[in-house]
Amino acid sequence: MIHRLIPAAMILLWASYAYAVSCAPGVVQGISPVTCVAAGSGPAGATGPSGVPGIVGPTGPTGVGVTGPSGATGPAGATGVGATGPQGPSGVPGIAGPTGASGVAGAVGATGPTGVGATGPTGPTGLNAGTFGATTGAAALTSLISVSNDFLSSMKAPRALTLQNVACSAAALTTCTTNPTMTLFDCGASTTCVSPTTMATCTVSSANTVVTGTISSSAVTSGDFLVWELTAGACASLTANSATASF
Repeated sequence: MIHRLIPAAMILLWASYAYAVSCAPGVVQGISPVTCVAAGSGPAGATGPSGVPGIVGPTGPTGVGVTGPSGATGPAGATGVGATGPQGPSGVPGIAGPTGASGVAGAVGATGPTGVGATGPTGPTGLNAGTFGATTGAAALTSLISVSNDFLSSMKAPRALTLQNVACSAAALTTCTTNPTMTLFDCGASTTCVSPTTMATCTVSSANTVVTGTISSSAVTSGDFLVWELTAGACASLTANSATASF
């Protein structure tokens, strides 16, 4: 706008200068540029028309500011420490590997020397676990003289024997002046028992009572003959007088 108004003002200034006249003191230039009028209080003149707008000047160049320097690099931030996360679930167990091959069998060791153990002590003599018995029978005897020194029972030793004990008893006996006695003889090789060895005797004094006999010889040679005999007794009646030898 300013550059438009400047030329117009110069034109008005030039016009005023060209037509100006010199007026006497107290006299002012009239409306006509060549007349002078006395000073007075005449009415105000009309407002002149607005001048023509000036020509818009050209746009100035766009300014380009200089890029400022880069700012200094800030200090490094502190290292963050994250909390430990929860433990994850256990993985699936792996498949079992195949069984390894069997190892080679070791060689058989050499046979060790034969040991020689000491001879153990001799054990106790064992029982022959055999018995030999005799009885006068279930019928009552009224006369003992008829059976005295008769063989009531006999046997042949199958091996060497050792007499362990003798026992005897009677089912009934009455009015005995001499109690009945059973005797075990070892006849040796004699079948008629000539000169026998007395091995044991057993005497009964009451009915139905077991009596332990007395042993006088216990060894028996294999093959010897043994006999039981009723060797004593004086009773009115005797029933089932019996004796047993255990070897």
